[in-house]
Amino acid sequence: MAEPTTLEGLRRRACDELARAAQDSKHPFHWPAFATVDSAGRPVLRTVVLRAFDETGPAARFFTDARSPKLSHLAQHPAVSWLFYDAEQRLQVRLDGMGVVIVDEGGRRQGFERARKGLFDYAGQLPPGTVIPDARASDHPDATESEAFPNFCIVETRVTQLEVLQLRREGHLRALYAFHPPEAHWLAP
Repeated sequence: MAEPTTLEGLRRRACDELARAAQDSKHPFHWPAFATVDSAGRPVLRTVVLRAFDETGPAARFFTDARSPKLSHLAQHPAVSWLFYDAEQRLQVRLDGMGVVIVDEGGRRQGFERARKGLFDYAGQLPPGTVIPDARASDHPDATESEAFPNFCIVETRVTQLEVLQLRREGHLRALYAFHPPEAHWLAP
């Protein structure tokens, strides 16, 4: 695949890879790092699963447990950042924006149907991050939908800017794209 060398080409490549990654669990962008800021002002980073990317918003989504600390982080400091890296393509993408919790019942139900294989992830009696006596203390293999759905949550990032870094032997390319208002600029790599 020819590497893009224009601002629009680089943006198009990043958006295409993000859209593909939301549908393909083997794509390196499917498991990005997601950062919030906690109540003490410290950055908190964790791996999430990219569940959707909408280029028109733009917006990115992941699923989580509604009792997770990241939701209180978002309530206090909604600014978030995502980091994606594909070592084979030598492509890095960063999304910055505002994180919001999707509260629409229909949207949550639709996401929940997609997450059915991981139903037990949302049905545990304890919130994520709770100290437990041993590794199996939080298992809930016979979870029911009525136990899991109240804890199921969708977090959406309304992307304000996208930064792309393409590493190349002949010289790296780096660009920044803002969306409101739309702007694009080359950056020094």
